[in-house]
Amino acid sequence: METPKLKNGVKLLKGLIMLILMSGLKRIFSLVSGLTVMFLVIILPTLVFAQDWDIQTVDPTGGFHTSIALDSNDYPHISYIDSDGNLKYARWISSSWNIQTLDTVGDFENTSITLDNNDYAHISYYDEYNWEIKYAHWTGSSWDIQILTSNALYFSDTSIALDSNQYPHISYYYYDWGVYYAKWTGSSWDKQNVAYLSGVDNSIALDNNDNPHISYYDVSLKYTRWTGSYWDSQTIDGTGTVGLYNSIVLDNSNYPHISYYDSTNDDLKYARWTGSSWNIQTVDSAGNVGRYTSIALDSNDYPHISYYDSSNGNLKYARWTGSSWDIQTVDSGGNNTSIAIDSKDHPHISYSGLKYAKGTGGREDLVGTWSGQGVYYRSSDTGQWIKLGSPASKITAGDIDGDGTDDLIGIWPAQGGVWVKYSSDGSWARLSSTADWIGAGDMNGDGRDDFLGTWTGQGVYYRNSANGQWVKMASPATQITAGYIDNDGTGDLLGIWPSQGGVWVKYSSSGSWERLSSTADWIGAGDMNGDGRDDLLGTWSNQGVFYRDSDTATWVKIASSATQIAAGDIDGDGTEDLLGIWPAQGGVWVKYSSNSSWARLSSTADWIAAGKMRSAGGGGIEMFQDLLAPIGGYAEGPGSILEFADFSSEGPGGWNFVFQAEKNLAPKEKEPMRIMKTPGPGEADFRYIEQKNLFPQERIKGKRGKKKK
Repeated sequence: METPKLKNGVKLLKGLIMLILMSGLKRIFSLVSGLTVMFLVIILPTLVFAQDWDIQTVDPTGGFHTSIALDSNDYPHISYIDSDGNLKYARWISSSWNIQTLDTVGDFENTSITLDNNDYAHISYYDEYNWEIKYAHWTGSSWDIQILTSNALYFSDTSIALDSNQYPHISYYYYDWGVYYAKWTGSSWDKQNVAYLSGVDNSIALDNNDNPHISYYDVSLKYTRWTGSYWDSQTIDGTGTVGLYNSIVLDNSNYPHISYYDSTNDDLKYARWTGSSWNIQTVDSAGNVGRYTSIALDSNDYPHISYYDSSNGNLKYARWTGSSWDIQTVDSGGNNTSIAIDSKDHPHISYSGLKYAKGTGGREDLVGTWSGQGVYYRSSDTGQWIKLGSPASKITAGDIDGDGTDDLIGIWPAQGGVWVKYSSDGSWARLSSTADWIGAGDMNGDGRDDFLGTWTGQGVYYRNSANGQWVKMASPATQITAGYIDNDGTGDLLGIWPSQGGVWVKYSSSGSWERLSSTADWIGAGDMNGDGRDDLLGTWSNQGVFYRDSDTATWVKIASSATQIAAGDIDGDGTEDLLGIWPAQGGVWVKYSSNSSWARLSSTADWIAAGKMRSAGGGGIEMFQDLLAPIGGYAEGPGSILEFADFSSEGPGGWNFVFQAEKNLAPKEKEPMRIMKTPGPGEADFRYIEQKNLFPQERIKGKRGKKKK
């Protein structure tokens, strides 16, 4: 009969063998402590970040020839053709789909959608029955439908874009003539033939000067752009039969990026203009892949491509990480794809069905530090605990190296200050010799998180992760965090300034201050209601845990008082979950946003945070046997290795500290803001909404929340 220790050892050995076979082992550490703990740590190669997906059927009656665009709230709008050949339009309104039938007089194909500054839809499409190119747009009260051209015999592709005047520009195929380009002048359509006898597949994008760039198919992949006086045309890829299902987008330098299908080799390909030449890559060659491509760029100008796997009948998704292509199968079925990227760089894909897939970016994980044990995170996919470092006094998480996975940031006083452990290679770097409180967020809008901290007698600073430059944001605070409160894509500073009367936010969009509450015991930030904007989250003694809706200023009570709180999307539903320490209820708990249920994650912790510490569905750099709570293990701590980067002399308190200073450093409100202010916890006339299930308690058998579909 096997003893429990032997069973655990066999289980661990099996897991180790599987990891070696699957992951390419670099090195193994084995520690034995007495007879009670047998422990293995495995160092794995860096794992590529992957998406978790929220998939919905938008229209149960089906749909094809889809096209997607996102509005100012990151809500999807989809144009498509139903099974009867009608033009339809679906848009997400907070919690449900609103579906309209726009045109029934014909048999329609090949829709393309874009949105104007009012989030009104503009759609181009082809009427196969009447041989017409048509254009529909929402005026604010009704749909205006126009016939752009007649006698468009044969399958005709269309693509639409809006200029700075919100006027539509449409590329389309006109039988016996080729690629046509039409733009609305304000009173009529100006049409030109730009590529003779070619262009069955075409796609359009406009540059910063409103000049059109069009990719199209002519046995090879071709491209033309309007220079302001003439059409400049090129053959991009002429190797074999290539260029069908092409899709074009322009980056911040107005350089084109094009995805397309290689019919000769049945591959997905991608071409981009570098400024002097075309860089062409084969993205995916696993089977017959690459039809129905659609491309979009994120905030780093990295391409994201949706496409169809004809060999397996699957929707696939590829994104450039900065060094390689990360490829995923999203769903079964999935031709007629269209992709858009939201303000958080998450992909949204519409495809035949009519279905919609939203990339939630992967689940976030609980991160914590435990005295005498170390810093660990708990994989939200597997429940496994992973040790990252030796014990720290404070910790947070942020994607400092810009690889899509959060890095560990913490204070290790014995090792001389604030350190970061990079997820990309497991190396350490010292950022500062000291700090009173730490956080992380994209404080300058460049797409990378920056280290944020407050220092007594000096102020609140962030360190630009791209160039190491320190920027002073405010006078010293007792606590700080970062959140996207004004939803402009750049982190706002939140903090507690007792001498200025409580909790304040400094908006990145304007540099102005607003006081949100007169007091708080602990603060955090996260999108607590799924509306795309982060909200202030806090705990108040004897009152509870509340968040403040950034859109309406309404306060919502979500739990009883905790000693610490944090926000993280643990269940992967796109809305942040509440994490906190409730000593009277036995430790660290999560309240899932998907169903308001509770789960206890650990019996204790010294400090907690949340971050995306590993690829979705995978482990991290260091992995070990599942444990009920963090105990034992091995991981190198700051300064325990011979070589590391040290930037502490250039940080606050360092001898070479140099910084820039923002305007308006001291928290203060404008007079109108005082009048408009909504009272917070502990203030007179405080009003709030109360959620269900306020006290941490597990359901029967302690089942954790499931992802909302």
